[in-house]
Amino acid sequence: MAADRLQPAFLQRARIIPLAETDGAIVLGMADPLDDATANAVEFAVGNAVERRAALPTDLDAVHERLYAEGRST
Repeated sequence: MAADRLQPAFLQRARIIPLAETDGAIVLGMADPLDDATANAVEFAVGNAVERRAALPTDLDAVHERLYAEGRST
């Protein structure tokens, strides 16, 4: 899976989250879907095109906390 090539720290810092993968593309939820630098970095890292979707920063923070918080119980 292409999304596995993205480090959780990068995802949190860039305020993005992989939502899905299609043939030749990765769908990203982004706090700033106009952020070309982040989209280009992801395209380079995964070798696929990026489809951008707007996401609320608070929702992204909650997802990062839920998925990537280490050593915490749920």
